Amino acid sequence: MEERRISFKIDGAAVIDQSISFRLLSKLLDGIQNTFFCIGLALTEREAKSTGRIPNYIQQACELRRVIEKPGSYEVVAEVADLYQNNLFDFDLGKKTLDSFNILINSLSENDANTISTTFPDSIHRRRILRSVETYCPRVGDEWEIVFKDTLRQKSNILNINVRELIQQAVSPPDIEMMTVTGKLMRLHLDEHKIAIYYQPTGRILDCYYDIEIEDFIIGNLKDLIQVTGHVQLDASGHPEKIIDANSISELDLSPVKYTKLSNSEVSLDLKKPIVVDPVFVGEEIILEFPDFNIIATGSSREDAIAAFEEDFIWLWREYVLENDEQLSGDAIKFKEQLCSWVKE
Repeated sequence: MEERRISFKIDGAAVIDQSISFRLLSKLLDGIQNTFFCIGLALTEREAKSTGRIPNYIQQACELRRVIEKPGSYEVVAEVADLYQNNLFDFDLGKKTLDSFNILINSLSENDANTISTTFPDSIHRRRILRSVETYCPRVGDEWEIVFKDTLRQKSNILNINVRELIQQAVSPPDIEMMTVTGKLMRLHLDEHKIAIYYQPTGRILDCYYDIEIEDFIIGNLKDLIQVTGHVQLDASGHPEKIIDANSISELDLSPVKYTKLSNSEVSLDLKKPIVVDPVFVGEEIILEFPDFNIIATGSSREDAIAAFEEDFIWLWREYVLENDEQLSGDAIKFKEQLCSWVKE
């Protein structure tokens, strides 16, 4: 099981007689685990978002468990989860996540931005992963650093204040993304054809210009939540900083979503009974949750959330219903039967 293990130690004055404060240890363990979740999200090619919940199956496949603590400088040996027993992936997500994590830490230690970009080509996933590492990098004045052992390359990689500065430089340049922003309509400048919306997650007022054709709609929805889709400049934390231009403006629609058929470009499933889901708007996302199948689909717009729900259901259909029973556990077979009970032959 050595190939599934990761070890790191904390060096510095924060370690006293082989002991370390619970607060610092908790910060490091939570941070490293979160980086594994973010990498797993990227490797499964889930939709890249600046925020969002980590699906349960990724958490299970990428879970780290403490194996042993070694004497000397405070050292922890952890092990990534075994190949997920329900055979949800055609590759070992936990092991692949561990390998990608080692590449990431090695690249940060050597200031190799090109390898990081190659390993995580999607900019939103890459920023999210780097920010997760930043949470457990030492700050100015901290009396400790983390040393990761890379058994593959037979070397040690150190996370210190220099790595924190490198990460901050990597995520600081403004990025322009096509995205949907939801906020409360606060101001309307008819003479300039400009609106200002209040973006609650950051408490920021965002200005954007609109086409004269939709002015009546805007006036009628003053003070309501609206969604603006267009080119948006992001700040260092991945939040909207400025709306460059708006392609469309619409009201936030939270009416129930009713599915009688679920389909994508390859699969179409007719349901025996409709699935009805009430959208909920939380933070920056519209959420469609269906506890019967543990589906929590999110999107910055209603359309994105609806499509994500369909993709999640079809993914479950492929991974369970289209799989041979011999490859599934007892619980997975029961879940397969539950899925079949909703879909027509």
